Amino acid sequence: MQKSRLDGLADGIFAIVMTLLALDLKIPELSGVVTNEMIWREIQHMAPLFLSYILSFLVLASYWIGHHFIVSVFATNLTRKLMHLNIPFLLMVALVPFSTHLLGNYPQNELAIFVYAVNVVIISFFLFLLLRHVDLSREIKNPRDAKRIIRRGYIRIIIPPITAVVAVIVSFWNPTYSIYIFVLTMFFNIIPGALTLIEEGVICLTQE
Repeated sequence: MQKSRLDGLADGIFAIVMTLLALDLKIPELSGVVTNEMIWREIQHMAPLFLSYILSFLVLASYWIGHHFIVSVFATNLTRKLMHLNIPFLLMVALVPFSTHLLGNYPQNELAIFVYAVNVVIISFFLFLLLRHVDLSREIKNPRDAKRIIRRGYIRIIIPPITAVVAVIVSFWNPTYSIYIFVLTMFFNIIPGALTLIEEGVICLTQE
């Protein structure tokens, strides 16, 4: 199989899933004379939906970037195992609209936060397996300068599931704070250079 087919499949699924997130942002039909105040009140009620939408869009964006580097940059060729690992990864990516809908409609519910966190953890797990296979497989050839970037990739992949576990624990005390933890981490994970100091510190510790 050509790499372009795998890239096209992944890009297509990510594009569809990220678009589906916005379909949940609907103002209910209002009866009678609709005023500005009525519309604004409904928009305010949708705040959790908007927050979960932004969070999930950032989550998917970070995973899409990570997947792109692993499959399109780090791996110069494909193996059967690499193709097979993509299936459960994309399967869990496709479930993000469901967990996002659950989180947006029940933001104060611990189970909703737990389901969302599990979704993030499983996606991160399969992305980790993808990176590990590309890094260690003798069948896959990496660019010479890829090893150092791959080490940083491990750190970026590990951060979201750790955050998810923390968010679940915090949700039993304050569910709102747990969502903020998700959002803050995703901003750090997607902004270029935001985690450079953390990454360099971890790399230095592992090399000592």
